[in-house]
Amino acid sequence: MLGDFEFRIQSASNDSIVMLGKKHNSKIVMIPMAENSWSDYYNKIVDIENNMNAQKYALNIDGVILKGTRSFNELVFTDPETNADIEMPIIVTPTGYELYKPIEYKGKTIAGFTYSEDELYKCSSDNSITLTKVYPTLPELIVSNAWYVAISNVGKFGLPYFNYANAGATNASEQIYAIIFGKYTLSEPVFGLTFYSYDGAKAWGGAYGFNYKIKSEDEITLEYNNKNYVNGDYYKNYNYHYMTAPFGLTNAARTFKLTTDNKKNPSYIIMTDESNENNVIKLVSSPVYFPFTK
Repeated sequence: MLGDFEFRIQSASNDSIVMLGKKHNSKIVMIPMAENSWSDYYNKIVDIENNMNAQKYALNIDGVILKGTRSFNELVFTDPETNADIEMPIIVTPTGYELYKPIEYKGKTIAGFTYSEDELYKCSSDNSITLTKVYPTLPELIVSNAWYVAISNVGKFGLPYFNYANAGATNASEQIYAIIFGKYTLSEPVFGLTFYSYDGAKAWGGAYGFNYKIKSEDEITLEYNNKNYVNGDYYKNYNYHYMTAPFGLTNAARTFKLTTDNKKNPSYIIMTDESNENNVIKLVSSPVYFPFTK
């Protein structure tokens, strides 16, 4: 990434220290901060990071909307005319995002974005340009993230299916270490139900693939597609695949109504089967280990 970790000091004074990278000539200018100001400065940056960070963004330039994402400390937008990527490396500051270097687009200069509580972030070099966060819908959150299952969050319809799997783990002299629904990577990214089974020394992973259809902003249809990954086939011998039934059977899809505590930043998503009110599964964002004890 053209970074440097060894530097030659070019100059040093009470006002600044200037250093130049030995490998890529990266220039760093360090200036002193006011005494006892570091913690306040750092806390402000943490607040900005927490408040401005998002998976998706929309950049409005004279009514033209560019869709974008953030990966680490880089915003990447797609030019709607050329479909080319517009990369914007950023620095998080106490007032917002500052671009590492200003960029030119359609005769406009973009140097950064200033934080605002209304989540309309104006360009620091041109107030006519705005950046806004785009919140994914609940179905989009399910299909693009990993969510965890605890047995205490499974309704009475699904409970027997999970208990079959738990009994199978006991017969294998193992414990189910984690149950994950959504998009998760074992040997490859898979959407479906992923599990880890612990034998006392190692946790073995497997997954059962699902097809999905986003029906509305708060509805999703799920169907087990009978594709098994890593150790999925092996653990069918111990009934682990029974855990797929409450989510959706092969050729017998289930449609769920989704609710949450916070649509902008959910800590959980509750799935309620629209054809069976007793089939309720609560997915949580925080990892749950040994789910049959939770």
